[in-house]
Parts: sequence; C-alpha cells; structure tokens
Amino acid sequence: MRGKRTATGAALAAGALAVTGLAFAPTAAAVTPQTATINASCGIFGGGAATLTATQSGTSATLTLTSSAITAPVAVAQDTITSTLTMAKAGGGTVVFSGTKNPAMSAGSSVSV
Repeated sequence: MRGKRTATGAALAAGALAVTGLAFAPTAAAVTPQTATINASCGIFGGGAATLTATQSGTSATLTLTSSAITAPVAVAQDTITSTLTMAKAGGGTVVFSGTKNPAMSAGSSVSV
C-alpha cells in the first residue's frame, strides 16, 4: 500500500511540474508586420519589387517571397530553388534564412519561394 501511495505522489508531482513548465514556457511573438515590399535580387535571373509575407503557426514562422517582376526563365520543378534571405536585426547585425521550398513554376510565371 505504501509503495502505491509513493508512486501516486510521484505521478502527481511530475504532473504538477509539467503544468508549471507549460505555464512558464515562452510564447511565440506574433509575426509583425505580416507583409513588406522589398527589392529582391535573383542574380542572373533578375530582380525587382517583391512582397515578403510572414505567417505564423504556433512557434514556427514561414517567410514567402513573391514577385511578378521576377519570372522563371524556364520551367522549374517543385522544391528546387535554393533561396537565401538576409535580414537586418532590430538590435543590429543580420540573420540569414535559407531553404529549398517553392511551387512548380512554368517558364515566364511569377516567382514564389
């Protein structure tokens, strides 16, 4: 009987600690602003005005760049464009995001990465 009470007490203590941990877990700050107009450079593929859109799901954020000024020179398969985005931090310095995520695009279509 005593062993059962100890196990129950330990389980309750672990549960209380888990709830306390959730209460003090950092929350994700909302992504603001949600859109911005930037001047994008895609090297030999051109450049121009582009819209940078930020979306957030829980603690994860996604940045999407779309532009009608920059078009695909040839048909592009899904997830084949390697993109690098360098952003200035509010407190100074920069942060670099990179990835390979894009929809399939036909030649001449607007770019989205």
